[in-house]
Amino acid sequence: MREAVAAGADWIKCNLAEAEATTGMKGVERCIPNLIGNGTTGVMVTLGKEGLVAEVNGTKFSIPAPKVKVKDPTGSGDVVTAALIYGEILNLPMEQTFKRAVEDGALHAKVKILQIYK
Repeated sequence: MREAVAAGADWIKCNLAEAEATTGMKGVERCIPNLIGNGTTGVMVTLGKEGLVAEVNGTKFSIPAPKVKVKDPTGSGDVVTAALIYGEILNLPMEQTFKRAVEDGALHAKVKILQIYK
């Protein structure tokens, strides 16, 4: 991820552990400024059951996750990323995109994935 930040990737999406490992900082608020490269539009850091924190073109967002009974969180981060891409393609407002991303990720975690494919 360090290479993506240094290259000024348009978007950086990671979880808190990845953000802390990449920046050497502790805490999402300290990490985000260090994940913004030259040319970066936005940074989104997922926080699991706490939701996500993001910064887009200098505007900060903090979106709480809905409370769900988690059966299997595997792939929830990928669902959040897909929702971000979907919102970008449709040019949706960022807050709406982030809310949908958190909701979709939480809904995904409610399902035991292996049961779907049996």
